[in-house]
Amino acid sequence: NNKASFQPTYSDQFKLLAFIENIESENVLTILDENHAKLDLKNRPAGDLLSLDFHPSEKKILYSKIIKSSSKYILSDLYIYNIETDQSERLTTSLRARSARYSDDGQSIVFMTTAGGQTHIKTMDLKTKQILSVLSSDYSSRYESPIFWSEKTLLASKVDTNGEHSLVRINLNPLTEEVLPFHFSQIRFLQKVKEALYFVSSKNGVNNIYVSKDLKTAHPVSHVLSGVWSFDISQDQARSWASLLTSTGF
Repeated sequence: NNKASFQPTYSDQFKLLAFIENIESENVLTILDENHAKLDLKNRPAGDLLSLDFHPSEKKILYSKIIKSSSKYILSDLYIYNIETDQSERLTTSLRARSARYSDDGQSIVFMTTAGGQTHIKTMDLKTKQILSVLSSDYSSRYESPIFWSEKTLLASKVDTNGEHSLVRINLNPLTEEVLPFHFSQIRFLQKVKEALYFVSSKNGVNNIYVSKDLKTAHPVSHVLSGVWSFDISQDQARSWASLLTSTGF
């Protein structure tokens, strides 16, 4: 019973589903337990929330939020919401940060920033809060949906001036970028589950979820007619939570 629901993220360990819902023209974080009951959160994040990601082993949610500094400048930053303490910790300040994802061990995050007409992929060590710049796009391309593929490897979607998406693998040491022979239109919302890559593509004309086990081929796992946008997959790869485009919104 809301205007929109999107950005679902699921914790297998705690059996909790978190998502952003729009209630009375405000986006708020909502968390449901396994009985679909809402957790009573006094200080839950609210405002212009952009993305969510559950910590792999702790009751924490990584999120990004837009901060309007003036009528001309719109900034966004990263935060971690601790469900047990009902408090948020700010990770960045005026960095135009978004699309943040945890590493497999939950000790680091990868995220995007924008500056100077370019997109930039960065990582942060959550213990030291040290930020490392990984790669910057040129002025004719942009990066989307970066994720950790391994401790030393990232995957991301790279979009050219024609709107064509490529899947790129980024080795962190030494730093190299490789365009993979992986041809699916509109690749976005990358998710790693075990050793499989899940993503959304409009290959059949409508956004649906696909899965690849070898980063060469993929097959669809959803067949909706209106389109899937943000989504998450359980660790046993048996269930999916997705925001669907409908006649009344997401």
